[in-house]
Amino acid sequence: ARDWVVDPDVNVDREKRVRAAEKVVNWLTDDPERVYERVYALQETLSVPEGESWQLADCTDTGKRFGDPIPKSLRDFLHEWATKQVPKRWEQYTKSNDRGAPWLSGDDLNTFVRYLRDYLTSSHCIDTLLGELNPVCNLKTRDEAARRYARRKYVKMIIDDYVMNPGPTQAAIAPPQLEADEEEREPHEKPLDYYANYGQTATFMKRWCERLPEALALGAGDHIQIPPGNAELIQILEPFERILAQMKD
Repeated sequence: ARDWVVDPDVNVDREKRVRAAEKVVNWLTDDPERVYERVYALQETLSVPEGESWQLADCTDTGKRFGDPIPKSLRDFLHEWATKQVPKRWEQYTKSNDRGAPWLSGDDLNTFVRYLRDYLTSSHCIDTLLGELNPVCNLKTRDEAARRYARRKYVKMIIDDYVMNPGPTQAAIAPPQLEADEEEREPHEKPLDYYANYGQTATFMKRWCERLPEALALGAGDHIQIPPGNAELIQILEPFERILAQMKD
């Protein structure tokens, strides 16, 4: 019977990530007059500067003696990007610019970007990302300089797209079907007119509002449906589990 029980805290990590995304979304949307500066700050911070992704782009130059180098190189790159490069750029940018202030705190930004990395390296994203990087990193041309230039250019473009979408598409990600006793959330997908107050950033705002919370949650895995009567079953089994524990002692 214990096999029928679902841990009631199974979705806690997902919910933490949803809240981290909602902090970012709420900060972006709380003042339409500052939205341009805030979106620009995120783009400047999250996008890959020239040269930062060259090691990933050139990783196949070392050969494949120990297997395909691209998956490990990608994970190493995204780890460095999330834990060092983005936090550093955010600190520098927010210290030298005040037009979008108050800024998202460094702690909130760092948490968000680590969760974004988890999504990009999750089963929901990684295979598609590798599928786009593979032909670029394995590009074959006689002109070595042209090959290296093309690889570096297109690897940066692919990574930037995945970061700013975020993920492989720009389509809304619907939240999972909620249990009957969970609080209902607003529908994720809204018409573009709903975001008209954000001017030229409306498309970006729509995309992030409708993708970011569930994208970050997917970095912790799929939502697990908790069956009706789960709490009651746990209460029924609890005395028997105490007896079994005492017998083992």
